[in-house]
Amino acid sequence: MDVDDIKSKSAEMMKKVLTVGVGAIFLTEESLRALVSEWKLPKEVITAILEGSRKTKNEFMQTISQDVFSKVVDKIDPVALLQEIETWVLPEVAVTLLFVFGVMGWAGVPIYLTIAVMPVLLTAMCVTDEIHI
Repeated sequence: MDVDDIKSKSAEMMKKVLTVGVGAIFLTEESLRALVSEWKLPKEVITAILEGSRKTKNEFMQTISQDVFSKVVDKIDPVALLQEIETWVLPEVAVTLLFVFGVMGWAGVPIYLTIAVMPVLLTAMCVTDEIHI
């Protein structure tokens, strides 16, 4: 074996190890199993790699969710947000829904479930659009 051959094989092996390391977070278990099974490793090693990736993924997701939640809580006062929704959004939504369903009843338009749910979905979408993180 010459030096270039050893360098290419070591680079390929490093690439695979990094793929498994980073992929442990982002790949599904089936994808990771398929990737690792190409290496012809014993089942115990594959099981250990999959178990490690599962733990790493859970820890990573828990850390990210805690970090994001703490940043959101730092920027938003939940009490003030609920008071704003109570004073401005709920009466506006109620008046809008009464108006829409009143006009529909006056015009003789039948009210189906999809029609009844659409204003609620649009309202939820608009309320979440007004919350800036």
